[in-house]
Amino acid sequence: MTNTQTWSRPQSFVVVVVLALMSAVPLQARHLADPPPQLEAENPSGSGSSNSFSVPDKRISKSFSVQPGGKLIIDADQGSIEVSTADQNTVELLVEREIKGGSDSQIAKLLKEHQVTFVQEGNVVRVKAEKTKSLRGSSWRRPSLEVHFRLTVPRQFDLTLATAGGDVQAADLQGKVDARTSGGNLTLNKIAGPVNARTSGGDIKAVGCTAKLQLHTSGGNIEIKDFAGPSVEASTSGGNVSGDFAGQPESDCSFRTSGGDITVKIPGATAFNLDAGTSGGTVGSAIPVAVEGKHRENALHGTINGGGPALVLKTSGGDVRIRKR
Repeated sequence: MTNTQTWSRPQSFVVVVVLALMSAVPLQARHLADPPPQLEAENPSGSGSSNSFSVPDKRISKSFSVQPGGKLIIDADQGSIEVSTADQNTVELLVEREIKGGSDSQIAKLLKEHQVTFVQEGNVVRVKAEKTKSLRGSSWRRPSLEVHFRLTVPRQFDLTLATAGGDVQAADLQGKVDARTSGGNLTLNKIAGPVNARTSGGDIKAVGCTAKLQLHTSGGNIEIKDFAGPSVEASTSGGNVSGDFAGQPESDCSFRTSGGDITVKIPGATAFNLDAGTSGGTVGSAIPVAVEGKHRENALHGTINGGGPALVLKTSGGDVRIRKR
């Protein structure tokens, strides 16, 4: 009896110790496997997960089904506009937005708050782009946004294009063009409809146009080449004006500048009533002019080839030259 009791006590002790160890090991392992719950919230960079915000697409593309003879209207508070044509029954639009500087979150915010909307009403497509009020005004801390509108329209289509800050280009079009920019150049190539184009701070170039031209810039040059339309009005407050007539215009034409030279090329057989003058230079003609009144160095009035539509050439600070084409 004594031996049996002496043996049973150690055996009971061993069993108790083993059971305690078996229950302790899983508990310790379980605590080691649990991650600290505060790690993500205490991330000092603030970046969090890569999916913490969504970056809008920098490129926007749209397609609209139309018929020739329709109209495209663009009203943008910034960006360049380029319009080309093709034998198609769609308006294809691509808006490209480039951002310089800024973090990913700033870029996402800037793209989100640059709103571009599209509306089609029958055969008229309207595009409007503007920044929200929070982005208006300039700030050196804010990343810069550049916008480019690239469009392809049917060849027979009218355009009304306006941007507050960028160049405007249109080419190979059989339709009216009304183009405005507050801070860029205007380039018009082979436009077969009336053109009314104005810029507050850039040059204007019109090549191969065959309808009425009305061009004005407050701070640049005007260049007209191969003009075969009925009439032209070109004026600038701070640059040179050059005109190249491919044929006889039907109506009066005028070229005016407040601070530059005027050079006009005309075919030898064209007929005009000439009124040329300058306040700060000289007037000269390589084509014979039947002078009316007294000939002066800074003014020339008379008829060319018997007279025709008026050709008015006026500058306040440069020379006037008439050359044979």
